[in-house]
Amino acid sequence: MNKDLKKPLIMDGAMGTELMRRGIELPLPLWSSMSNIDQFDQVMNIHKDYIEEGSDILTANTLRTTPTTIIKAGYSQN
Repeated sequence: MNKDLKKPLIMDGAMGTELMRRGIELPLPLWSSMSNIDQFDQVMNIHKDYIEEGSDILTANTLRTTPTTIIKAGYSQN
């Protein structure tokens, strides 16, 4: 961004909430993180929608990808 413009950067919004609004079930403990695999097209569409609405910054959909949550979901660390 050109510093002379003094335009604020706009960050995207919630991913999980938007996935649920679009009718996608997000079971715990992994919640929206599995959508990156199972609902890839929807995740991409949401990112595209945020860009179209003026977002300058997109964040990763990784809220529930901690080792603790992955183990709780029945996956191993290996």
